Amino acid sequence: MLKRTVKTATRRLGLFPVARHLYRRFDPDVRRARASDRVFFARIIRPGDLVFDIGANLGQKSEVFLACGAKVVAVEPNPMCAPSLRFEFARARDFTLVEKAIGATIGRARLNVVGTDSTASVRDDWRWLTEDGALKASAVDVDMTTLDALIAEYGAPAYCKIDVEGFELDVLKGLSRPTPDLISFEYHASEKDRLIACIDILAALAPIEINLIAMNGGDFLQDWAPPAEALNRIGADLPEVGDVFVRMKPETGGRASPKN
Repeated sequence: MLKRTVKTATRRLGLFPVARHLYRRFDPDVRRARASDRVFFARIIRPGDLVFDIGANLGQKSEVFLACGAKVVAVEPNPMCAPSLRFEFARARDFTLVEKAIGATIGRARLNVVGTDSTASVRDDWRWLTEDGALKASAVDVDMTTLDALIAEYGAPAYCKIDVEGFELDVLKGLSRPTPDLISFEYHASEKDRLIACIDILAALAPIEINLIAMNGGDFLQDWAPPAEALNRIGADLPEVGDVFVRMKPETGGRASPKN
């Protein structure tokens, strides 16, 4: 409650980007988490790689990707996040901000937001937007584009991270080619049907192998394997929330290191 009060107050005063910057620079827990992320993603990202950060929020992962030497295209439709992203990466020459949602088609979308919280979603039924059964978010109309259009404008990325609060399936519907080499998307075990549908979309584009990490888990849970085999291995031990990493065309050589 105190943290939310402070965030609200600093936003009203126009000081939130500065306050957040200082907090992330000096808070020891944030520094440890960032260092752990950098170790993990350094196995995936090579200096000079183009990386898409779809659902960038306040740039937590973009910061790590840049530290790994990547050129980052950060996609974040929440207008309340834009001032912090511009402030944080004002001097980063390899950072580009796209203030749009990503979906299956080009057009407009209605985005539900709760301040700068990472729960922003195009889905009205996203459970983290509700409190006691009522929608606690406010809605804003935003531009929407597709992964295909983003690739056409900026080039094919080596890695694409997708975290769009339950809208991942629609994002992947806007991809019609077996690129990038590596994609990750957030999943929730309570919506396993969507997880499987996301995998099926990518498997229709090219042979794939998958791996998983738990939310903030820091490492792959197993060796890379075809989807059915990988999910069967993990079975009932599937973490409630995590990220599925999908290696496209693994027979040509993958970008990500295996667990071991």
